Amino acid sequence: MQDILREAIKNLPFDQLTPLQEESAKCTSSKSQVVIAPTGSGKTLAFLLALLSSWDFTQKGVQAIILSPTRELAMQINKVVQQLRLPIHTQCVYGGHDINTEINRLKNECDLIVATPGRLIDLLHREAITSDSMSCLVFDEYDKLLELGFQEEIDEILSFIPANRFILSSATQPKSLPSSFQNLETETISGERLVEIEKFKLIHPENQGDEYLLDILYAHPKDQTIVFCEFRENTEIVGTFLEQNGLYVSVFHGGLEQDERKRALLKFKNGSNQVLVCTDLGARGLDIPQVSLVIHRDFPSNEDQETHRNGRTGRMGAKGTVVYMLAPNQAESKSEIAIFDYPEAQGIPPAPKWVTIYFSAGKKQKIRKGDLLGFLTKDAGIKGKDIGLIEVEDNSSFVAIDRTVWNDIKGRMRKQRVKNQRLKIEEAR
Repeated sequence: MQDILREAIKNLPFDQLTPLQEESAKCTSSKSQVVIAPTGSGKTLAFLLALLSSWDFTQKGVQAIILSPTRELAMQINKVVQQLRLPIHTQCVYGGHDINTEINRLKNECDLIVATPGRLIDLLHREAITSDSMSCLVFDEYDKLLELGFQEEIDEILSFIPANRFILSSATQPKSLPSSFQNLETETISGERLVEIEKFKLIHPENQGDEYLLDILYAHPKDQTIVFCEFRENTEIVGTFLEQNGLYVSVFHGGLEQDERKRALLKFKNGSNQVLVCTDLGARGLDIPQVSLVIHRDFPSNEDQETHRNGRTGRMGAKGTVVYMLAPNQAESKSEIAIFDYPEAQGIPPAPKWVTIYFSAGKKQKIRKGDLLGFLTKDAGIKGKDIGLIEVEDNSSFVAIDRTVWNDIKGRMRKQRVKNQRLKIEEAR
């Protein structure tokens, strides 16, 4: 491992690499790598170390592109790269916002690109990316990327980019690889995830699944819970039902606008909402370590999807629980696991501790986390313990604040200024 990378690892919020990450950091540039490890095992940092162990920190220009199947996963990968604080200029590009903004950013110095396939192809066609200096392509969640529907895009990307090394990373091994990858000289790096996940099944009467789901959530008000549904329409129906019955819910699926998806995840991650109801889009790339309960409201479509769903809990050494909700005709599908101890009826749980507050300015208006923290503690008089997660985006910012404290001060927030800017400050919708 290069000394500059060894020093960068000290910036990460933990003291020791996992065996998977240690092994990845020893990779050589002469071979391609296949990284197979369960969700929650530190796989993102592992493939980044495999990439960066042979990085030329003196070279200018794009040396590598990391491909991700979803916007959320792309942003999460980019965040891990930034945590290393290496002398590398990165750009994260994905659909859902103005492509011209990304083109202008790519005109600046750029060494590493994190991208979704469709947006990358658009940028390649517009000649916004120069690949002359590029030597490595990384495919994260490559089992998903290589599914039907992505393969044509991958082939088109490979026709543009003369990479001689590939890194393929996933929690599950696909049954076969496209011809583009079958003749690669590769080394496989695999890791284990030491977790404690308890699995149960709950058999409910036909057409009463939502009522049984509600009882589970009422009985576990302090658990951050992800509820998986098969279709977008199901997530909306279930989410609305839970909200009408007093729960604070984020709904997350591919049919939402990008800002809606980001805000839904933010509210769940910072604890403003207790429940995330989502499609399998939420089974990959969500860095939310405190999820203690995963509920399969709809049965997973295949074993791989089940693996990724269950990987959302029991992360970072924490305990996790998985509940399969089964109609009577599905009762035998999980015959090997125990029956869930169905909870007694409970009243509506109290509102979450946190509420998410929106500020109408962000990075482009020179707002930083420290500015918001200073404003809240000095001008608004909020104690540090009553301030949670702070997220600063391009043109907006979001802060989790103790709900009781916010109710006391929100009436005077309209008259406040942040860095001499009069901002709209209100509860995020």
